[in-house]
Amino acid sequence: MQVAKFYEILSALYRPKGADTAAAAMAEYIKEHYSEKITLETLCAKFHFSKNHVINLFKKEFSLTPVAYVNRLRLLNAERRMEVTSDSLESIAFRCGFPNYSHFYKLFLSKNQCSPEQWRKKIRMGLSPQRTPDFN
Repeated sequence: MQVAKFYEILSALYRPKGADTAAAAMAEYIKEHYSEKITLETLCAKFHFSKNHVINLFKKEFSLTPVAYVNRLRLLNAERRMEVTSDSLESIAFRCGFPNYSHFYKLFLSKNQCSPEQWRKKIRMGLSPQRTPDFN
């Protein structure tokens, strides 16, 4: 009986890295709302932390700021949509939560070293452009 209780307590104390942390909860919120306007202020209000604390928690867990995480997730989703749809690039940018096409274009170019048009053309030609890795 005591051994069973000990293991119950031990399993309650054990949490894999990233599970049930404030940063993980924020990341989950971002994943669910990435196409909406998400700001640092949004996360602070939702999770009741200061800006510095939100940034520090996030950087410790993901090695990214919350804003970088949002942008990376949006780019990943934009790449997927560019692959499987014929939607306009502007439409994809807006659906993925970018405030305007110019912002999307700059981030995409910086990450992929080619424009969204060039990237999509490579995909359609069967070439393998540099991909944004999935992340938690």
